[in-house]
Amino acid sequence: MFEPTEDKNVRIIVPGGCFNKETEVRFKVDKDLANRTKANKELNNIKIATSLHGIEFNDENLEKVQMEIYPDLHKIKSGSLHQKTIEKCKNKLVTDISVLKIAARLHKNGKITDDVLEEIKIQNSEGKKARRLLEEFKDCDMDQFSAMTDALEKENQGHLAQYLKKTMSEMKEEEANMGCDFVGEIDNLQLQVVSSCKNGDWKVMEKKALEDFPDGVVISLPAKGATFDVMGLIVPKDMDNSTICRIADLLYRQSYSINARLIVRQSDEEPTHGFVRCVESNLCQTASDEMKKQGFKKGPPHYSPEFGICDGEEIFITIAGNLTLDSDHKLLRLKFYLNIDSARSTFKVEVYNKKAQSGDKDFSGELKYSVGEKEQSPPRSGTIVLHVPKDEEHHRYAPLTLEVPLKVSAKYLAWRIPTSDKLKIDDFLRSLAGTNSEFRKLNQRAVKEAATGTEREMCEIFVMNWASHRPKSENKVQIISSLLRSLSPELAKEFDQFMKPFSQANGILSNNGIEELGKQIHTKWEILASNLGIDPTDIDAIKIDFHDDVRRAVRMLDQWRLSNSAIERGTNVLSYLTKCMENSKCSQQVLKMIKAQR
Repeated sequence: MFEPTEDKNVRIIVPGGCFNKETEVRFKVDKDLANRTKANKELNNIKIATSLHGIEFNDENLEKVQMEIYPDLHKIKSGSLHQKTIEKCKNKLVTDISVLKIAARLHKNGKITDDVLEEIKIQNSEGKKARRLLEEFKDCDMDQFSAMTDALEKENQGHLAQYLKKTMSEMKEEEANMGCDFVGEIDNLQLQVVSSCKNGDWKVMEKKALEDFPDGVVISLPAKGATFDVMGLIVPKDMDNSTICRIADLLYRQSYSINARLIVRQSDEEPTHGFVRCVESNLCQTASDEMKKQGFKKGPPHYSPEFGICDGEEIFITIAGNLTLDSDHKLLRLKFYLNIDSARSTFKVEVYNKKAQSGDKDFSGELKYSVGEKEQSPPRSGTIVLHVPKDEEHHRYAPLTLEVPLKVSAKYLAWRIPTSDKLKIDDFLRSLAGTNSEFRKLNQRAVKEAATGTEREMCEIFVMNWASHRPKSENKVQIISSLLRSLSPELAKEFDQFMKPFSQANGILSNNGIEELGKQIHTKWEILASNLGIDPTDIDAIKIDFHDDVRRAVRMLDQWRLSNSAIERGTNVLSYLTKCMENSKCSQQVLKMIKAQR
């Protein structure tokens, strides 16, 4: 059996075999709940029946633990002011009174009998001794009240005597002005005991009355809890459990909440390595300076917004967006303790999809945090943006490709001419260059820039480099078409037919065309992307980069129209697109748009 010295109005009764080993129990008691309810208008119809009790065992309890609670009910419907004063002060007296000395003094003065004194002595806790003594004063008159205050003063507990006198004076004034607020005089109020296990959700507990003290109750704290918080509230009978628990949570946070912030920094040498700390708000600058000295100088420039956190609460952290934790466990947990620098962790992130965020300077993601497993509202939850610089190879074109007709023509010629017996690739490229020296220069550059060194890749690079040296006002595609007509009219006709959908004027695969297609494809974009053979990693990248299905559809079509899959369909490219759209259950409107240009 345990009884906290700070408040003897509760007892913890632990059954045998409840723990695997010898275990300590720690109590924390907050007696100031009543003052907090008075200061909060939302709690005007709530009265406090107990202190807020925190119980922590060193080891996990294997069985249920009984908790006896003697609430402050002020349960007197009528009676003298002396009676009501003793009743109202009972819980403080139980905790602070030197019960055996006061009982002996009262016995000596003839205010309690021999039998009562013996009954007091045989009680098995200080709290129960005090409650037995105060039972003799439940019908207290002026003479008994004076005897009690006199005994307190003579046994060096004058502060309790003054407390009784002051309370009686205040109650006399309150009753004169407002009437009595004792619980028993209001029939629609009831006692509810609420508890939280392991800093989890608050629950209204089942309770039973104690036989020897009818106003007392006993509750069962669940097995495998280890840490508990308990309080008693006097609430309206029609108040639902969820509201009671919300009020309990509010009171708890007002009692133990500490203002804190989250600090996130990244290594200056390796930005994928991060360091996160939760510290009291007034220690942020010191903590940030310490992190810099340890090599974590980069990262988000600002701390998180200030939030309240209680001693022992956990912060749950995940990484979302295009970054993810480089670990088998995708969750960080920081446990916060006041005056202990425990809420800290290093971590490593990796880029989820390097094809995503192609138009951005950096890869980015969000560090998401929440105080407790249950979803919280801001500021006890929030996000902090992290950035990871890209390597040069990941800096790519803007989301919508420019100069599409030229790029498509270069890709098409690089694929089609080598597979045709109508024209040799060397003859075409020499004619395009115009002079032998220009041909040699462009050819050498193509050889140098080609990653794979294939004839197809070098031909594409050759055409693009040729175009880059021509005046901007020239229509390069028209020049290529004219050249082909002089070299191979049949191939030129095929080239013109292939290029028609990519025409800047009204081509369905031009930038304007795919913008209109995207509006019609809308939610079917992902199915269509799969049917067109687009790589799943590219599909994921599009999901990350864009949050609107129309923009996703446009981006997908932009990628596909320049892919080898589209180019190698040749003049059948629109027929293939139509078939894939039909298989994707796209609308008739979008199918009509395609068929109009076939």
